[in-house]
Amino acid sequence: MKKICAILMIMAVVPSFATTMCTLSDTRAVVLDPSVAPSTYSNNAADMTWNATFPYGKVYGMAACVSTGGTQYQPTTTVEIAGGETSGRYCWCKLIHPVASRWVFNNHTGSASNCAGNCASSCGNYVRHYSSMRVGLFGSVSQ
Repeated sequence: MKKICAILMIMAVVPSFATTMCTLSDTRAVVLDPSVAPSTYSNNAADMTWNATFPYGKVYGMAACVSTGGTQYQPTTTVEIAGGETSGRYCWCKLIHPVASRWVFNNHTGSASNCAGNCASSCGNYVRHYSSMRVGLFGSVSQ
């Protein structure tokens, strides 16, 4: 009878698995889930910046128009972009807060002036409406 009770007690203990995360005091940890769409976005074309409001808060980014394109929604390791450029016709987007991502190619805008006027808005819009863009940005954070 003691053996049966001991076996039942062992079987009653359910193993649990958890993730441990260490953070500094006053640090917020956020999971950037590309399947979660933001509710709104806004931009500042003059500053080439954009932001999107997710359920967990805002993310902020910057845009750039350069003369080199890429594969849509894919991060780059070869194109040199400082941020805020307005001289090219290829629109690139980057997440800068709460973490920094790589530059991700957004689209070809036709002209440098069209890119300069619309790239920041396009970045925010694509982050809001296209999970592929969120995958490109969020997935390149640790790279």
